[in-house]
Amino acid sequence: MKRALAALLLCALVVSGIAIVRMTGVERVHFVFNPQGSTVYSPFNAVVDRIRIGVERVAVHRYFTIYSYVTGDESHMELLLMLEHLDKLALQIGQPEIRVKDNLGNLLTPFPYYEVLGYPTDDPLGYKLTLWTRFPPPEKEVSHIDIYCKYLGKSFEINSVPIR
Repeated sequence: MKRALAALLLCALVVSGIAIVRMTGVERVHFVFNPQGSTVYSPFNAVVDRIRIGVERVAVHRYFTIYSYVTGDESHMELLLMLEHLDKLALQIGQPEIRVKDNLGNLLTPFPYYEVLGYPTDDPLGYKLTLWTRFPPPEKEVSHIDIYCKYLGKSFEINSVPIR
């Protein structure tokens, strides 16, 4: 009985130690420009033909693998944009073209995976969409980015969005 209890205690100690080591290897930076439930629009937006596109969230995730058999870098920058028709007309869900240019002049292209969803997801309004995509992580010296988005034939440009 004592051996089983000691083995169980040792196993719990090892698992919690691994969890603590993995948590210390993650750096997360979040900027939320429009908290949920708020009717205030993002200060970083562009309006073209009565369609507003605004930055809801920019998050830079940096992962560091420490003392693990698993290798690889899952670091990335997430970008969440909100599209809204100002006349409350229905928006079509289409394929976006997004590029990001940082203040150092580097042009970042997104990973192939993206999501365009109605907002809110449980009962979409029709005139609001969320656009979520991931990019390679920017260099540590980058302080702001410019976002270039082409959606449904319209080109949007949002300048000087801070990421640090």
